[in-house]
Amino acid sequence: MIVVLAAVGLLAATQDMRSLFAGIKSISLMPLLAGTSLFIIANFFVAVRWKGLLNTLDIYLPVWAAAKITFVGMFYNNMLLSNIGGDLLRVWYVAKYTDKRLEAAFSVVADRLCGFAACIIMAIAGLLFSKGLFVNAASGDTQPVEAQGTPLLVKLAVAAFISFTVFAIAAIVFWKMGKLDDAIVKVKSHIKRFTAAIVLYLKNPMSLVKAMAITLAAQSVSVLGIYVACSSLDIDAPMKVYFIVFPLSWVIGALPVSPGGLGVLELGVVAMFASMPQVSPEQALTLALCQRLIFLAGSMPGLLIHLGGFHLPKTE
Repeated sequence: MIVVLAAVGLLAATQDMRSLFAGIKSISLMPLLAGTSLFIIANFFVAVRWKGLLNTLDIYLPVWAAAKITFVGMFYNNMLLSNIGGDLLRVWYVAKYTDKRLEAAFSVVADRLCGFAACIIMAIAGLLFSKGLFVNAASGDTQPVEAQGTPLLVKLAVAAFISFTVFAIAAIVFWKMGKLDDAIVKVKSHIKRFTAAIVLYLKNPMSLVKAMAITLAAQSVSVLGIYVACSSLDIDAPMKVYFIVFPLSWVIGALPVSPGGLGVLELGVVAMFASMPQVSPEQALTLALCQRLIFLAGSMPGLLIHLGGFHLPKTE
């Protein structure tokens, strides 16, 4: 909540509220509905991708079951911490369809990694074809903005130290409880099964190739949906910019600091779009809010499916 309030405060402090409200009012209903429809279609692609990854592990989930669980996960991705909270629910519900629960959980991890990889690929490809498009608007410099901050090696060292400390404390607690040997046996078993799942994917590289192809198609449809929804805003930004900014914002929004990446996602979109001289901060925030509207509206099928229990296997 603190992160959300801080992000909202920062965004509000840098906006001309009259221009912002005028931009929000210019959002037309029909383009917004069309964009939302494309977003929903994109998530059917995601369900097909996940089903393929499950099949590789010899877990055969009906495509409609995969779609319903995917939409439930998508809804809670927008409501729980970060935009990966719903993945935990996907793990929970897919386990009701199979005895291979650990492997099913790993398929969700592989599915999410495909999404991240595709986001990064799309953003890098877009940046390579858009050199010099993003500039430091504050300084008027026409050179691409260079990232500054703590060196990567320092961040990795801090992360490694924290991880080691957590594992050490956990080991001491289990040892004091007399359950360290059992915990080690379980960890070894889980590692062995995870390794077997990785080997299955490596032995079937076409499954990963297909998953990446479906992912790129799904995310392209999502970005196209946002572009269509924002077509009434009269913003001077080419479509290729949308294919750079929004995939990168999805990666940023995955940081587990706020529900559905709220605030973090918007800050990322505003920062990137506002670095273009022809896009004002108010227009950039309007784009970010339009994306949020699409996410919320497109998530509603997941809420209805969950409330109706349609994602659960039928009992005999």
